[in-house]
Amino acid sequence: MKDNIFLIDANAFLTPSKNYYRFSVAPSYWEKINNIAQNGYIKTIYKVKKEVCPRTRESEKDDIQLWYENNFQGQIISTNKEEIVQEYVNIINHLYY
Repeated sequence: MKDNIFLIDANAFLTPSKNYYRFSVAPSYWEKINNIAQNGYIKTIYKVKKEVCPRTRESEKDDIQLWYENNFQGQIISTNKEEIVQEYVNIINHLYY
């Protein structure tokens, strides 16, 4: 894993937190995810943060949102940069043309 970087989407957080790696069952899973992220191997984008953390009222936040806001140490990349938008265009063009 030394040279690998993983860009993960919201489902990589949401699905495990609601199913097989709930915080009450597998807290060490979330500690490991965070350790890997702190070491720079897991990154995500701002849109993922918005999907994982949709609620503003503290009383409405679920476990994954609280964990993400308070514990996640991975890099959250902005996708509003022109060069990133252009890469999206390149990917779409590659897939459909």
